[in-house]
Amino acid sequence: MSEYPKPDYNPLLARLLAIKAYDAISLIGYVAPNESEDRITLYPNLFELSKSFEFKHHDIIYQEEAPKSILPFGGFIFWLNKDSEVISRFIGKSENGGFVEKIHAGEETLKISLGRLSLTML
Repeated sequence: MSEYPKPDYNPLLARLLAIKAYDAISLIGYVAPNESEDRITLYPNLFELSKSFEFKHHDIIYQEEAPKSILPFGGFIFWLNKDSEVISRFIGKSENGGFVEKIHAGEETLKISLGRLSLTML
């Protein structure tokens, strides 16, 4: 018999195990205003707005408000179906001084350069 009391279980972990979220995709960040009712745009942090993720609302299997110690301004943690399409966006400076947006969706990457317009499937 141990001299230590048995620790309590983690309630969040219990909920995730109950819904069988073993291979779920998890994302953390701040929800952005979105023009589409069925999609969510999520920014991982407020200090670098050049990166974001987009996914369908119906792909969420669980969500929880993130602790203030991790995301101090009201962020969320989302668990998505393993087969969810998550679009990853990055906007940065291009070589010609304009902006470039890279969009990753599954196996495909689309690169859009703004300024002198160019569109490239990678």
